Amino acid sequence: MTDRKDFKRIVRSRSRRTGETYSSALRNIRNARPDRSVATASKGKDQKEPMMNITRAIPEIRSTNMDKTVRFYTELLGFDARTDNGRVLSFVSATHDGVEVIVNTDNFALPPGFTIEVATKDHVTELFDRAESSDVRVIEPLRDAQFSVLDPAGRRITIDAAEERRRSPASRDMTRPITRAIPGSVIEPTAAKRFYADYLGFQVRGEWSAPDAIMFEAPTASGAQVLTGLNLTSPDAFDLDVGTTERVDAIHAAAMGNAVVMGGPQDFPDHGIRCFLLIDPNGIAMNVLAPLSPPTRNS
Repeated sequence: MTDRKDFKRIVRSRSRRTGETYSSALRNIRNARPDRSVATASKGKDQKEPMMNITRAIPEIRSTNMDKTVRFYTELLGFDARTDNGRVLSFVSATHDGVEVIVNTDNFALPPGFTIEVATKDHVTELFDRAESSDVRVIEPLRDAQFSVLDPAGRRITIDAAEERRRSPASRDMTRPITRAIPGSVIEPTAAKRFYADYLGFQVRGEWSAPDAIMFEAPTASGAQVLTGLNLTSPDAFDLDVGTTERVDAIHAAAMGNAVVMGGPQDFPDHGIRCFLLIDPNGIAMNVLAPLSPPTRNS
C-alpha cells in the first residue's frame, strides 16, 4: 500500500510540474522505467543494471578571492581554467577529459557541496520525482535540468544533466597530470549507502574500517566516485589524484612556503597511495595523492 501511495505522489508531482494530465504523467513515468516501479529503491551494488547513468562527480569550491584561487589551482596544481566572458567557471584537468573542479560564487546562502552529473534531463527528472518517496530533502527546485538536495550529512548535492553542460577539452599537456577529483562527505555508513547507493545509484567500490570510509563508484563511469566516512579531514575536503608519486612530491615542494601544507608526502601501502594534505586559499582541504608504483622485481 505504501509503495502505491508513493507512486501516486510521484505521478502527481510530475503532473503539477510538467502540466501533463495525471494519465499522461503516469504513462510517461511507466514508459521511462519499464523494468521496475519508480517508487522502488534500488539495492545499489546488487542491482542487475545501472539505476542511473551517472557520468561525473564534481567537487565544488567557494571563493571570495578569485586571484589567489586561480593561481593556486592553475600555477601550483596544474589545472586549466575554464572561462566564459572572462569569468572563471571551473578548473579542468589538462590530461583527462571530464576531471573538473567547479567554482561556485553564487550560492553562499546554501550549504557547500558538490555536483553529481547524470546523462540526460530524464534522469534528473526521475531523481527529482523520487526524492520525496526516498525521504530526501530538496533545497533547490527543479529548473534548467538541475536541482539540489541535502545528503544525510547536510552537504548540498546538485543533480545536473550532462547534456546541458559544456565541457572544455583537455589541453593534453602531459606534464600536468590530474587523473581524478573525488568529492567527499563526512557521514556514517548506513546513511551513506541509503543516499548514495539506494537513491543516487552508486555502487560500493570499497570499504575500510581504518579509517572508517566507503568509496562509491558509478556503475556507468569508473571515474565518477564519492568518498564518505566519519574520519575525513573536513566536510569540504576532496581527493585529488595527480597521477604519479613524482607529481605528488613536486607539488609538495612547490607548495612549501606558498600554501598551507599539512605534513609531508607519506606512503600508505595498505591503500596503495602516497599523499599529503594541502589547504587551498579558501580553507578547503584536499588530499593530494597518487598510486604507489608497483615494486620493481630484481632480475
